[in-house]
Amino acid sequence: MRVLILGGYGFVGAQLMAALSQRGHDVCGAGRDIAFARRRYAFWDWAEIDFADPPAQPRWAEILNGVDAVINCVGVLQDGGRDSTRTAHISGAESVFRACEANGVRRFIQISAVGDGPLSPEYSRFSPSW
Repeated sequence: MRVLILGGYGFVGAQLMAALSQRGHDVCGAGRDIAFARRRYAFWDWAEIDFADPPAQPRWAEILNGVDAVINCVGVLQDGGRDSTRTAHISGAESVFRACEANGVRRFIQISAVGDGPLSPEYSRFSPSW
């Protein structure tokens, strides 16, 4: 199975990449700094995806071509610098949900650090039709 792991070089994502790879899955990681990811984990495939500027549909189609499942591990704990909790947990997640739906990817796992706070109702409002 080909699995795309968003946030693949982060703490959780890198563990999932390793575990799935060891179990024989074809993994591809994605994140906003793939130059760093390639230096650290040169043996995996990487796709550049920045939720602050999500890919347009044609780019999503290219990224998701041949992908059987997506695991979204993108997350930030607080706003600051290049990080936005709203972008990471709401608009970025919605972008990938819609891309999966449009490109026939029916297996999706969402891992999130969003707890019971001001973003929770907005975060849970999007529900894919599949």
